[in-house]
Amino acid sequence: ARSKLAVVAMFQLLDADVSASDAVTTAADGSAKFVGGQSVVQLEATQELDKRLLSQAMDVCLFDDSDALDQNGLLGAGHLLLAPLLHRRGVSGIIQLYNGDKSGVVGSLSIDVSWDPEPVGGVAFASTPASNKSS
Repeated sequence: ARSKLAVVAMFQLLDADVSASDAVTTAADGSAKFVGGQSVVQLEATQELDKRLLSQAMDVCLFDDSDALDQNGLLGAGHLLLAPLLHRRGVSGIIQLYNGDKSGVVGSLSIDVSWDPEPVGGVAFASTPASNKSS
């Protein structure tokens, strides 16, 4: 059986502050369901924003909560392309999490990113890491 870990997901959208989920303990199979960690960022719907969404990704990192401030605490990292948000709809998906040197997949993360409410002019943007499943 795997040893249980206290894990925290951290993510950053464009230039917004880094957001973190609450620390959760992994289940016996290595999976975890994250709570908290929702980030709401005010964005103005402009052509500049469209260019940034087309060319950038949201980074997501998973840390062992006891070592979160230490590079050794990194369990996996991945990114979610933001281009689907150009159509002003949310995006959901499963992203692969890689180890620190990107030599291997260590798990996956189901994530939902959505506009709240649907954008007209200025918008609020919400992102939430949903769950992790280690390989």
